[in-house]
Amino acid sequence: AKAEATLAAVVRECAEKKASHEESQQVRSDELGALLQAIEILKSDDISVQGLAPSPSSLAQLRRFGVADPRARSVERARSMLSTAGARLSSPVLVEFAGRVTGPFDKVKRLIEDLIAQLMDEASAETSHKAYCDKEQGANAIALEKHTRDQERLEESVAANQARELHLAQSRSSLTEQIARDKHALEEARENRLEEHHENAKAVEEAKAAQEALKQAMTILTEFFHVAGSKSGNDVYTGQQDRAEGVLGLLEVILSDVANFQAVTESGEVMAVRQHEALVSELKTSIALAEQQVSQAQHETVRVQSEISSDAGDLHATEKRQAAAVREQEALESQCGLNGVTHKDRAAARESEI
Repeated sequence: AKAEATLAAVVRECAEKKASHEESQQVRSDELGALLQAIEILKSDDISVQGLAPSPSSLAQLRRFGVADPRARSVERARSMLSTAGARLSSPVLVEFAGRVTGPFDKVKRLIEDLIAQLMDEASAETSHKAYCDKEQGANAIALEKHTRDQERLEESVAANQARELHLAQSRSSLTEQIARDKHALEEARENRLEEHHENAKAVEEAKAAQEALKQAMTILTEFFHVAGSKSGNDVYTGQQDRAEGVLGLLEVILSDVANFQAVTESGEVMAVRQHEALVSELKTSIALAEQQVSQAQHETVRVQSEISSDAGDLHATEKRQAAAVREQEALESQCGLNGVTHKDRAAARESEI
């Protein structure tokens, strides 16, 4: 903001200096005109005596009879005009010069001619100085504008990259948490699957053992009732043949249920294995993808941090160049402003003076 204000002030001051320089040139022209008018006064009075240069004897006679020398009268008129104008306008230039307009006519003419030459030299020097000031201030204004644009661009780049760096840090943190959750879920799934597998294996083994026991029992009972039933005689005990079929039928039902339980358990184990493998594959894929994204975010963070460092260095250098341009502008203002007095102020004073 300070650089923009300085740039605007430079542009405004350049415009004012251009206008004031033109006015200053006009003032110098008017000042030269006044001096030329003084010369004309001297010339007109000289002509009034018909161009005759009085001899020393005639001048002595004129002084003897109290008659003023026409040339002295011309000098006095010129001195009086300049003195009056200097007092009215508080012009030290005209007052000082009026005090010097004394002595022989030719000396006064030389003084006026010397002052005209001096004023013309000053006007030429001021024109050259103004051209130098305009050139240097213009170039410095362009430099200030460039430094301001560069500073704004670099500040925007640093701010954008800092926001990007913060976003990447948040993304890495979120992905890291996701990876931790997925790994925990994977470990938990493995533990649960192992426990479930042990339970199923135990159940299958128990079912197999139960079936074996049932089959043996059924074999023994079948053989017993078969043998007992084959014995003859009225007093021979042949066992509870009437209930044998019911017992064997019940054992067959139990055997079938145990076999079905074994089949269901084994089928459930196969299904559990498939589900576990699918879950493990999904979790591993999620973990691998998240780890890849974390790696990419880390590489992007390094790149962004490098850009921030580079832009920060360029910004620091630009700020230094801008500060140097501001100091240069202040030096030019001091050098070209004539101790704080602008060309416009000087032109107004000269105009009043002339």
